[in-house]
Amino acid sequence: MEVVKLLGGGAGLVVYDYFLSATVVEGQPVLASVTGGDGGMVTDPTTTSLADLVGIVLGASSFDPYGGGGVGGALAYSTVQNATPGLVRVVANADAIYRARMSGSATAGTALTTYTAAAASAGGTTFTDADATTSMDEGIAWGILPGANVGIARRITAHNTGTGAITVTVPFPRAIAAADAFLLCPYQPTVGTALQLTTNFLEADASIVVGTGGNARAVELVLAGTLDSYVHFIARDHCFNELS
Repeated sequence: MEVVKLLGGGAGLVVYDYFLSATVVEGQPVLASVTGGDGGMVTDPTTTSLADLVGIVLGASSFDPYGGGGVGGALAYSTVQNATPGLVRVVANADAIYRARMSGSATAGTALTTYTAAAASAGGTTFTDADATTSMDEGIAWGILPGANVGIARRITAHNTGTGAITVTVPFPRAIAAADAFLLCPYQPTVGTALQLTTNFLEADASIVVGTGGNARAVELVLAGTLDSYVHFIARDHCFNELS
């Protein structure tokens, strides 16, 4: 995960050094560490919570500004005396837009599931795959190969999870043929208000029901293939500027 731009249009990233309350990895989001007794300032999120988001970890600090005598920090949290302190650099802009690859499961790196139309739809408003049992109602569907609507996306306005029927109100421009392939995601720029993380906190779990996850709003989508599609999102509950 990374910061790709700022909603306000500025070019400057605000980066601070923060002590850890948990061991982290580069590229993951961290939250304000507000639990009494925590040893640091920032901590891990959960897959379903982005409350009090601070920002994205850039790496271990090279210098300790809190009286550490010039010694840098580490990505690992430790309570051992004289150990290198858990201290990291964090991009902390409240209007940061984050880029997360869409994963097809809770495990990062999983391909998105491909759904195949069981029958033709001359009007381009519906297709059915019996395997589409997770509700993507108010998410997005887009065409991939093979198919006549490759690279074209539409908002999903109904999803029958019993039959796997996906319906869009604005038709795909070309008729849907049997065996045309599509991808689905549970995000809708400006509309969706939740995003769920993978278990390593580095990607977005796009296999879940629309509206599931932490406080985040999709800003834009990069819709490509099963392994290279992305959601760009902004925090709705940032520790320095709560937007929700």
